[in-house]
Amino acid sequence: MAVVFLFAGALVVAAGLAIWKNLAWGLVAGTLVLCSVAYVSMAAMQYADVPMSVFYVVSLVLFTLAYRDGRAKAHLLTLAGAAVASCGWIKNEGILILIGLTLGFLLASILFRRAREWPRQTGWFWIGAIPILALLAYYHSFAPGRVEGLGNGTIQQKLLDAHRWTTIAVRYGDAWWNGPGTIVPLMLIPV
Repeated sequence: MAVVFLFAGALVVAAGLAIWKNLAWGLVAGTLVLCSVAYVSMAAMQYADVPMSVFYVVSLVLFTLAYRDGRAKAHLLTLAGAAVASCGWIKNEGILILIGLTLGFLLASILFRRAREWPRQTGWFWIGAIPILALLAYYHSFAPGRVEGLGNGTIQQKLLDAHRWTTIAVRYGDAWWNGPGTIVPLMLIPV
């Protein structure tokens, strides 16, 4: 399964940039993903960050396609919401990505003077995200055998722990600024 997500990540990046820019950009970006020692080694060790990154990039590509001609496409926003919610399904930190993309979506709507359209467009996004998040909430809250043995508290206590979320955000910041040499340039390709 690790190989599937490794190549899926490269394929999504390549396809997204091929659609956005041109085929040459897409091929270069896909090759850079496969040449990234950190990404390939994380895939080989079956870290959950690799599938989460695939769903994250899928959501970014879907957002880009949704606004390609200037008007929001509801079906693509719904799929983007489902992709981002899948990040939360794979790892708890994916919920931060969901919150961050929602806030980024709001900020972009304000900056591009489309704040009136934001509630409707965010509604389509959340229509895609809510079914997966509902399953996730059930799985972590009510599924038999899941509440016991969670370590130092229940899932509700962990979700409401501000120190835990601060630590996760700080670790993401450290990974961004101090990551291996190819990760930061890969993240800056779309810019």
